[in-house]
Amino acid sequence: MRTCEYCEKKHYAKGMCHMHYQRMHLRNTLDIKNPNLVRRYGVKTLKERLKEKVEVNKETGCWEWQGAMKSGKKCYGTMIVNNEQKAAHRMAYQEWKGELEDGKFICHTCDNQRCINPEHLYQGTALDNTGDMIRRGRCTSAKLTREQVKLIRRLYKKYKGKLTIKELAEEFDIGISTFHHCAVGHSYRHIR
Repeated sequence: MRTCEYCEKKHYAKGMCHMHYQRMHLRNTLDIKNPNLVRRYGVKTLKERLKEKVEVNKETGCWEWQGAMKSGKKCYGTMIVNNEQKAAHRMAYQEWKGELEDGKFICHTCDNQRCINPEHLYQGTALDNTGDMIRRGRCTSAKLTREQVKLIRRLYKKYKGKLTIKELAEEFDIGISTFHHCAVGHSYRHIR
């Protein structure tokens, strides 16, 4: 009895079970590992699907994603792979550089969220990603500058017990908790 080339279920058509055939035929989202199926039935590999949705920026070398974009603040490219929405830069990393480690982020060396060039991508932790964002000045939610943070910490040490946190916070036009977290080092840890 013939079986599916993917899952060993009963053969339906073109070397696949009914489920895999439908995915290939209707959605073109089958993650093909068998090159013979690709040639025989015209299904595109993940690499081909990624490459056809990019425009190369000659100045930066970025492969800028032209397909669907995730809505909201973070505009990363997305694509459907095996009926699941996936981040295009993560798929590109996985396709060209190998498997992702658990809990790791895919970070950009180019600061271009649309870029899926594997040479511009690396694996990092949440801390690496945040540190990179801060170093490159992409942290738009920061209320205080580096100089203000250093000054707050000096004033806090100098006037601790003499002035209230509320009085000190008012000088910087920030809230009491923002001032306190900054002064004791709970926030702005990257500033020494």
